[in-house]
Amino acid sequence: MITRDNDRHIPVFILNNPFRRIIEDPKEVIKWVKPGMKVLDAGSGPGYYAVRIARRFPNVEVYAVDSDPNSIKALQRINLPNLHSFLASAANMPFIKDESMDFVISKDVLCCTVDHEGVVREIRRVLKSSGIAYISIRVESLSKDPRNVSKKEWERLLSSFKVIEAHNSKFSYKAIVRK
Repeated sequence: MITRDNDRHIPVFILNNPFRRIIEDPKEVIKWVKPGMKVLDAGSGPGYYAVRIARRFPNVEVYAVDSDPNSIKALQRINLPNLHSFLASAANMPFIKDESMDFVISKDVLCCTVDHEGVVREIRRVLKSSGIAYISIRVESLSKDPRNVSKKEWERLLSSFKVIEAHNSKFSYKAIVRK
C-alpha cells in the first residue's frame, strides 16, 4: 500500500503566498461551485480553494483532504462551520462516502503522489453520477520522479471519465470531467 509518506509536500508558506493569485486565479475552479453542493478538495494543502469556497458559500459543505500534517494544522486554525479537514492521502479517503460529492477538486495533486491510479479511483468513487471534477497537473518532463505524470498517462487516467473540457499547455494539463 502506498502511504501519504510518498506524497510531495509543498510548504504551507508557499501555498498560502498572496502572490499565488497572480499566477493562479481561484475563480477558474470556484466558478464550478453552486449553492448547496458538497465539495471535496482532494489534496487541498492549507486550503487555497477550500477556504475560499467555504467563505463564499456558507451553505456548501467543503471537505479538505491533504497528506501534509502542516497543511491540515493550518486549515484547522480556520474557524468555518462548513469546512471539514482530514489528514489523509487523496488516494485513500475511506471516510468520504461513495457518490457523495457534487464537485471534486484535484488541483495539481496527481503530480504530487506516486499513486495516480488511486487518486483517480477515489475521485470516481466519491463523485456523484451528476457531479463534476476539476483535475489538473503540472508538467515536469525533465525529471524521472515517479510522481510525475506523462501526457500518455494523463490521457489514460482521464479515459475513465467523460471529459467536458480539457486544456493542455507546455506547463500544465487540466480537465473538467464527469463520471
